[in-house]
Amino acid sequence: MQLLQDTRNENTRRKVAEILGKIGKGDSEAIAGLVQLLQKTKNEETRREVARSLGNIGNGDSEAIAGLVQLLQKTRNENTRREVAEILGKIGKGDSEAIAGLVQLLQDTSNKETHSQVAESLGKIGNGSSEAIAALVELFQSSQKEVNNWKLGASLGFVCIVSRSAISALEQLIPSDILEIIFAELAGIL
Repeated sequence: MQLLQDTRNENTRRKVAEILGKIGKGDSEAIAGLVQLLQKTKNEETRREVARSLGNIGNGDSEAIAGLVQLLQKTRNENTRREVAEILGKIGKGDSEAIAGLVQLLQDTSNKETHSQVAESLGKIGNGSSEAIAALVELFQSSQKEVNNWKLGASLGFVCIVSRSAISALEQLIPSDILEIIFAELAGIL
């Protein structure tokens, strides 16, 4: 762990992060070391490797999630943003900080690919969150085919499954024939 903190060599940092991502599952010291590295480095490749490692070992861990959300706020690199959004969609189920970070990213970027990834991740972790539903509805209303509307509709559908009252938002936004297809797909997945 000391090597991770002491070295300034980005290749070494990435390799140590990669190794920790394979052997440090649930290890609070490994997670803390990786989060510290995220805060230190400005190298986007290193940031992505650390994020992947946190995704491998930090499922549901509040420190890992907080570190990844901070990275979303710091970086302007869309590749890093998309990868972190995808990782949060895997490890942040129901986590209010992860949801808020993803919602903020929707507002901070105009990149269509990032919007699409954030929508997918919110669909996985939103669990009926009114904040996630509102953000997805707003994105759907503003996108007009800029984002993969099927993916967005499915994400909104996943979030709404937990919150039946939000289905009315879907019914107002999506033509009924398309909505039937989305719910049929969701039924097949669940």
